[in-house]
Amino acid sequence: MAWSGLSLENLLRNSLNSEEPLPSAKETKSIHIHRPDLDIFWLETRYMEANENREACQRNCLGRAVSVHFFMTYLFWASDEPRFHPVWLNVLESIQTDLHIEDCTQGVRLQ
Repeated sequence: MAWSGLSLENLLRNSLNSEEPLPSAKETKSIHIHRPDLDIFWLETRYMEANENREACQRNCLGRAVSVHFFMTYLFWASDEPRFHPVWLNVLESIQTDLHIEDCTQGVRLQ
């Protein structure tokens, strides 16, 4: 099935809009990543966490490959962004899909 006409941005925004919004929430980033094997769209929302009285970041990501869709959420304190942003980028860069694994109990065998 061809999924290219189905916007990842619209899918993610519509799924997040179905939740009760936090009063202080504001969208701060929206990023599209296009790779030959994968399309990704992610949003960052910042809000004041009431119990801790600190600004928090939530990143929601929706991705699509030929035969799979995936969703990820990543939460961290805004003050930790310099430390956690590179981790987020590494996770996004390391995603591999549509791999055939002969024996899932053994994992991928390196040649």
